[in-house]
Amino acid sequence: MTIILNKAANRDEEMSNLETIVSTLLASSTHTEQALRDELLKYRSVTSPSISDADFEIVVRRLTMRLSIDVERGVVIVGDEFVDWLDDKKRDLTWSHWLNYKQWMLSQGRPPKVVDRMDESTNEILNLVGDPTVEGSWSRRGLVIGDVQSGKTSSYLGLFNKAVDAGFRLIIVLAGNTESLRQQTQERIDEGLI
Repeated sequence: MTIILNKAANRDEEMSNLETIVSTLLASSTHTEQALRDELLKYRSVTSPSISDADFEIVVRRLTMRLSIDVERGVVIVGDEFVDWLDDKKRDLTWSHWLNYKQWMLSQGRPPKVVDRMDESTNEILNLVGDPTVEGSWSRRGLVIGDVQSGKTSSYLGLFNKAVDAGFRLIIVLAGNTESLRQQTQERIDEGLI
C-alpha cells in the first residue's frame, strides 16, 4: 500500500513540475497546441521521466485550458438539406444564459481566448442544430468526441445555454451508464446551466 501511494505521489509531483515549468515558459503569449506539446516533450524526460503517455495527455489538456493555446477546430459533416440560420437571427436574440455562463467561466479562471473559441464553436454547432422557430418536424443528431479533460462538458454546457437563449425548450442528456457518472453530469449541468 505504501509503495503504491509513493508512486502516485511521485507521479503527481512530476506532472506538477512539468506543468509549472512549461506554463511559466509559455504564459506570456498565445501558442499553438503543437508548440505546447513540443515544450512539454522537451522537459518531460528531465522533470517527469516516469509519467505515462496518458498522464502526459492530462498535462497537455490542463495547460491547454489554462494558457492561451490556439486549439485546432473540429470537423463538421452536413447533409444537403442543411440551411444556415444563426447569422440572420443572432442579433435579434437575447443571450442572457450564454452571457451568464461566459462570465462564470471567466470568473473560474478560464483564459479569455479559450472562452472566445468556445463562443465561436458553440455558434457553429447551434447553427448546425437548426432553427427552433421553424415550423414542422425535423431531426438533427450530433456527437461530441474528445480527450479526457479537453473541455467537452464546458462546451456542451455553453451550447445548452445558447440553445435556451435561441428558443429550444427541451435538452436531453445521455449521461453514461453508472449512477456516479450521471450524478457528476447532473451537478455540472446544475452549476453551468440551471
